Order: sequence, then C-alpha cells, then structure tokens
Amino acid sequence: MSYGYAFPTALPGDRLGVDVSDLGQDFAPSSDGADDYIWAFSVPFFCEVKRLLVYVTETVVGTSNGPVLKFWKNGTGGTLLDTITIPAATAAGKCMYVDISEVQLQPGDEILVELDAVATGGSPAGMGWCMVEVDYYPETLGNLDNMVESA
Repeated sequence: MSYGYAFPTALPGDRLGVDVSDLGQDFAPSSDGADDYIWAFSVPFFCEVKRLLVYVTETVVGTSNGPVLKFWKNGTGGTLLDTITIPAATAAGKCMYVDISEVQLQPGDEILVELDAVATGGSPAGMGWCMVEVDYYPETLGNLDNMVESA
C-alpha cells in the first residue's frame, strides 16, 4: 500500500541504562547487565523502520566477545526487529547498522534496545549511541485506518 511521500528521519531516543555518559551507553557496564533495556525510542507519528544503528564512541575491547544489542518493537512480548553484534576491537567512530523493511510503527509504539550480551574478557570497554532511522509518513487519508469517507 502506498502512503504518499516519505521523509527520512530519526526517532527521538532516551538512554535507560545506569552506565551512561556523554559518550553514550557503556558496553562493558558495571551496573547494567545482559538482558537490560538500555535505550528507548518513542514513536510520535506513523512511520516505517528503515535502519537500526549503533555509533561507537569508545573503542570496543573484549578478548572473549563484543557487545550484542537486540532491537525490539514494543519490548517484552513484542517483535524482535534485528540484532547488531559489535566485534571486539571496533574502533571509535565506526557505525554498525542493519537495514530492515516492512516494519510499520504507529503513534504510541516504541522500540527498546536490549543489551543482550556485554563485552567480556581482558579489560572490557566500549561505548556508543543507538539510533533508529525511519521513513516518516505525514498524516493522509491513506494512512489513517479509522477515517472512513461517508456515503
């Protein structure tokens, strides 16, 4: 179904983790553990998810493994959108991403990012920012399901 012209934009996000700073979320945290939600994105308008991203702001260090982040639509009991694994030794300034399609979001939905596995081994470190890129569709008759033209 066509919804008219789409405008690429990023969803507004909030950090949920305890181990955060201006550099973002710590991927080898002392307080936030595996399976904790670390980021939340509120959906204020009708849109379609295009890309999930993690921008690395501090080099990821871990002799065993790097962090694994899962992006969920509507959190626990919701839909797993995709997973981003950040390899150990990923340098600051790199952006890990995955393209997805056909995931529509309505106002009131949210995307939660779960720190599924933390960086481990040696002296683990690493920080970054999570982002969600969407195509925003302005409100039109084509995307307002509850608006019906009178006979």
